[in-house]
Amino acid sequence: LNKLLAEGKGNSEPTKIIILDEIDQFINDQNFLYNMLEWLSIGSKLILVFISNIIDLTLKLDSKLQSRLKYSTIIFKPYSYLEVQDIIFIKYPDIRTFVQKDAITFVAKKIANINSDIRLLEKMYARM
Repeated sequence: LNKLLAEGKGNSEPTKIIILDEIDQFINDQNFLYNMLEWLSIGSKLILVFISNIIDLTLKLDSKLQSRLKYSTIIFKPYSYLEVQDIIFIKYPDIRTFVQKDAITFVAKKIANINSDIRLLEKMYARM
């Protein structure tokens, strides 16, 4: 990856975009994040997009990392229970054959009230 990014220094090279989801999982390994930000300083045409479940992630980073960031924050609203319910029916179209609609609505409301984390839905479905 270092070689690829170093080759991208010229104006004719396309911009490279790296998207990292769940970046908050690296909060305890800030060295990894620091190394990623180092790629920006080698002059490559690179855009890093970090996606986190923690709204104030930047405040939890050490000052060395904070000083290297130029960022914008986009906050996505949590899913409503109706959206969670729709996701349930789309991801698990056969669920209506063995789970009552009231139970699905109950689960959708619980997930929406907790934090709208759809991964909870997948864990619950795996237990069925």
